[in-house]
Amino acid sequence: MRGLTLLLLAPFALASPIQKRATAQDVNNDITGIDRAVRKLTAAVSAYQGGIQESEPVFAAALGIHAINRKGYADANAAPSFTSAESKAIVDNVNDSVGVSIPEGVKVIEAKKPLFDDADLTSVVKATIDLLKTDHETFLL
Repeated sequence: MRGLTLLLLAPFALASPIQKRATAQDVNNDITGIDRAVRKLTAAVSAYQGGIQESEPVFAAALGIHAINRKGYADANAAPSFTSAESKAIVDNVNDSVGVSIPEGVKVIEAKKPLFDDADLTSVVKATIDLLKTDHETFLL
């Protein structure tokens, strides 16, 4: 009976998609994607001049960071151990990209705080920052 069950299930196993393992290059590309998304958020915050409806591009850009960060997190967890050279390339990319863009973005957000306060968006901005901070911290692990 077991043999018959295995025989009947075999076509389903063969038809299942093979999941591609992420590589160090995939993770590096994700980090570059996060950097681009952070720069897009920084530009949206820089352009923000106040108002609730006018804040939509800011929150849309923040959700873009969240999406690419979660992809990077999944890729990093699906990847095999990296070689020393791959690890160095990833660290160098982090330092040269998000290591620069994130601190710059934080300064821009801090400068716009009075506008977010005036639009009663402070709690939403804080919740969004908390989400991105959690994303960042889990990716680092």
